[in-house]
Amino acid sequence: MVNNGKVSNAAILLFGKSPQRFFINSEVRCTYFYGTEVVKPIPSYKVFKGDVFELVDQTVDFVLSKLDFAIGTRSEETSIPSKYELPKEIVTEAIVNAIVHRDYTSNGSVQVMLFKDRLAVFNPGSLPMGWTTEKLKEIHTSVPANPLLAEPMYLKGYIERLGTGTADIVRIAKKEGLKEPEFIQDDSFKTILYRPSTDQAPQELRRN
Repeated sequence: MVNNGKVSNAAILLFGKSPQRFFINSEVRCTYFYGTEVVKPIPSYKVFKGDVFELVDQTVDFVLSKLDFAIGTRSEETSIPSKYELPKEIVTEAIVNAIVHRDYTSNGSVQVMLFKDRLAVFNPGSLPMGWTTEKLKEIHTSVPANPLLAEPMYLKGYIERLGTGTADIVRIAKKEGLKEPEFIQDDSFKTILYRPSTDQAPQELRRN
């Protein structure tokens, strides 16, 4: 994190008190829409700043606060079962990937958009040379775009460094009966997680 007495960019992003003073676009912009398109007025818009750990935590909390939350009964367990309509694991994985693997030399920011039918996570980054989006749906080697960011986040348990993250997103979504997530690479990298359709939502779902 320190080279020849100079603090690295990764150290600022990881442990700096105000990283956006030096990397203005390292913030995360979050929006929530009632429908399926980007239209104004925007019901909820937040811009999160801080180190990369804070960015992940704040962004995950924002998304979860807008999702439906199911509360079950004690018919089979002593504790009351509960879960979000989109599994927290895949929401967190998509957000962590965007923040850890983005291109920090870009003027763009990570953007998270929650629509009625989907969660879209954008980051100014690109896949490793020769990789395709289909490769992400399988177990693959871990090739972090920002190794100095990845190591501390691994040590704090935010990532696994096994190349299983995106494959886990697909596997867990399928297990929950959700439409298969999409990974799209064009001018930016996008992860799309689909919310349950109306006929999939259990009766006990309620809005937080």
